[in-house]
Order: sequence, then C-alpha cells, then structure tokens
Amino acid sequence: MLTNKVKESLVKILERSFKDTFELGGGKEHRFFHGLQVATFSQKIARKGKLNVDFDALFISALFHDIGKIEAVDSTGNIDYGSEANRDHEQIAAKKLSLIIGEVVSDKELLEKCSKIILSTKLDDGLLESKVIKDADELGNFGYLQVWRTFTYAASDKQNLFENINYWYESGRQSRLDMIRHLNFDVSRSIAEKRLKKIDQFFDEIKKESDGSDFAEV
Repeated sequence: MLTNKVKESLVKILERSFKDTFELGGGKEHRFFHGLQVATFSQKIARKGKLNVDFDALFISALFHDIGKIEAVDSTGNIDYGSEANRDHEQIAAKKLSLIIGEVVSDKELLEKCSKIILSTKLDDGLLESKVIKDADELGNFGYLQVWRTFTYAASDKQNLFENINYWYESGRQSRLDMIRHLNFDVSRSIAEKRLKKIDQFFDEIKKESDGSDFAEV
C-alpha cells in the first residue's frame, strides 16, 4: 500500500513536470491541478461504487494519466492541443512512466500495471481502473470547474462574453449531456448531473446580468 509520503512525492513530481506550463482550457499549470483532481475523483468513484480495483495503481495512473502531455509543451510553455504529442499522450505516458516515477515507486509489477491502465484509457478495452479514470477525467467538464475552464479558454481565444454565453446554449450544454450518457458508473452520472445544473444556473444568471433582465426581479 502506498504511504502518504510516497503519494506526496508523486504529487511533487507531477507539479514539477508541469511547472510554468499554460493551456487555453485551464490556465497556468492546469494539467497539474487536473491530475490531482482526477486522482481524487477516481478514488471517490471507486469507493462510492464499491468497485474491486487496485487503489494504489488507480491513484498513480489517475495522477499521471496526462503526463505524456509534457511533450506537447512548446517553447513558450503552452500545451499545443494540435500537436502529435498531445494526441498520443497516453502512449507516451505508458512508455515513460517508469522513467518519471521509478525512483519513488520501485515495484516494477505495479509500474507495468499503471502503464497498462493509462494506455487502456485510450484503447477503451474494458479495464476497470481505466473506466474509473475516464469517468473522473470527464467530471472536470462539469460544474464550476467547467465554468473556470470555459472562461479561461474564452479569454485566451479572444471570445467576448456574448459569444461564450451563446456557445453554452448552442452546443456546450448538449455536449455535456452526451458525455453523461457515456459515463460508466452511476455515481459518476449523479455527480455530473448535479454539476450540470450548477453550470445551467450560472449561465442563466450571467445572461440575466448581461442583458439587464434581472431588473425585473426587484
């Protein structure tokens, strides 16, 4: 079983890996914070769902599932979403995981299992731990976490407020409904649906403020 000290060391490795990086959908060092979130969400999904998973392998794989994106960082520190490295980040992560964390995790069997889990998130071959991670990964697209990502992207992509509001009503919300249908576990769907309501409320309120219709409420 991984000790808290080992877990802390793994988190520090991830933090160092994405230090001073940036991306449109999340801002500064988003991939570090995202890795922490997915690791946390994965543990909660597995425990709430009473799933028979390897919790150590799940934690490591979830934490480092996007570590391959480090090769998609350009000379300015930006993660290039259109790069080959970004597209193939699961294969890169699976291949290099032992080199990245081998000094902290010496169990070769565990490392191999984690690499297999990460690769499985792309292959979608039914591995239970990878299904948990895929759900946990998607949950970052819901709730106020998604509000943060939406407006970070909008600012970087030079969208104005009204363009961003229209995006949500025209396609953003529907894409989230499609995501919910593809989640693997009941607990994931429940959390996603709850968080979706929060996004709806947020956009409803910001739309009222932007066009002044909230004046009718006083």
